[in-house]
Amino acid sequence: MRRVSVRDVTSTQVFRADGEQLRCAIEAGWSDAEPLEVDFDGLRIDSASFFDESFGHLALVHPLSVVRRRLKPTGLSEPDRALLNSIVTRRARERLERQVFVEIARLSAQNEPHAISVSDISPGTAFTEQEARDVVPALEKRGLIRRLPDGRLRLSDQGRVEASTKKPESGPGS
Repeated sequence: MRRVSVRDVTSTQVFRADGEQLRCAIEAGWSDAEPLEVDFDGLRIDSASFFDESFGHLALVHPLSVVRRRLKPTGLSEPDRALLNSIVTRRARERLERQVFVEIARLSAQNEPHAISVSDISPGTAFTEQEARDVVPALEKRGLIRRLPDGRLRLSDQGRVEASTKKPESGPGS
């Protein structure tokens, strides 16, 4: 297993810029062939910004299963591991919400003015129907989509604006 030592990459582990340095080192060693050990060697990080920029950013770009398969953080304290897991899970959820929203917007544009059902969303996409069902309430809460009385979905006015101003994001391993 290849290894990146956090101590060797950055002199402090507090700021977002430090996390970016670590992320760059991780991306340089990123490989499908074998996992990359990210050794914290007992350092106490306690910085959401650091973890968000290093690991959280990767969870926005790559599926959570890929991040977990390719990266093996070691030497973390339990509080730091909990913080890291929380950030990575939150960013992975944001990635999924973005993917589902983009797919709803795409299907809505094709089927305008008709609404779509959740089962229309996932065939041939990077997420399952159940994952789509799980994030639809968050998209409703954010005002991007609305659920009709019959259960079908339609972009809200706010969702139409957002869909027209943002292009789908994707990255390697998406």
